[in-house]
Amino acid sequence: MKEQFEEKRPRGNVLFPFEQYYMLNTTGNLFVTFHWHKEVELIYLHSGTLTLWIESEEYHLTPGDIYFINSEMLHQFSSAEKDTCYYAYVFPLESLQFALSDYSQTLVEPLLKHTLHFPTFVPMDSPIYGNVLNEVRELIHVNEIKTLGYELTTKACIYKMIGYLIQAKLLYTPTLLIQSNTSKKSDIKKQILSYIQENYANPISLKDLAEIYHMSPKYFCHYFKQNFSMTFLEYVTRYRIEKARILLKNTGLSVMEIGFSVGYENFSYFIRTFKRIVGITPAKYRAEVQSEE
Repeated sequence: MKEQFEEKRPRGNVLFPFEQYYMLNTTGNLFVTFHWHKEVELIYLHSGTLTLWIESEEYHLTPGDIYFINSEMLHQFSSAEKDTCYYAYVFPLESLQFALSDYSQTLVEPLLKHTLHFPTFVPMDSPIYGNVLNEVRELIHVNEIKTLGYELTTKACIYKMIGYLIQAKLLYTPTLLIQSNTSKKSDIKKQILSYIQENYANPISLKDLAEIYHMSPKYFCHYFKQNFSMTFLEYVTRYRIEKARILLKNTGLSVMEIGFSVGYENFSYFIRTFKRIVGITPAKYRAEVQSEE
């Protein structure tokens, strides 16, 4: 079940599996549900505000913030501010290996073996923040225009960032105890999310989930809120509405069919819930996203 929330979308191409994502919150209600992937993800907030959850920790980003999400870490994004803009750059650590080993390889090797992790964020008061920021901006620029040789420049930017992080001693070593506890806790969380993913189109009972994980309903409510920063009902509702948004954008199903397909038995309640979360009705949302294409 652990693999259910692993994001397996293709990155770049076979010869260069790196990918940049430009995220603009046009509706004022951005929500990317918890997921994980084996690649490292770099987040740069250009404007607006963004809330980022990494495992159980919640971070509030402001413009200029640079964050790293290490391999296999559950994470989620949310923003209620319209026109919030951020970039996400996803890259596989194994693509940073050298064909011939030299001293540079010994510096990168701990990251490849996960004995060292990227810092969660680069402090703005760090002496190397400006240097890292320059490389982030260059990385974004070359991946937007993709001129001949941009692949080399991309890797050079990442290597230089790693060099600056080593220089400032910002890479950190997770202790074995923390790694073990985090892994076990993360597996349970991934299983809970897998259950929601598999059953969101049907009635989902908090009581049933609590029984599966041998918790009382009251304790499960506390556990869920503590680990996902929202209630069980809030998460299921947001997940269903995100699925509805995808269907509205990418299919010709009627609004009623979509409401039923994402778990709403009452059509009027689906319309009200969608409008409360997204800010507009499903029909208006579909019209807006289609006009943008």
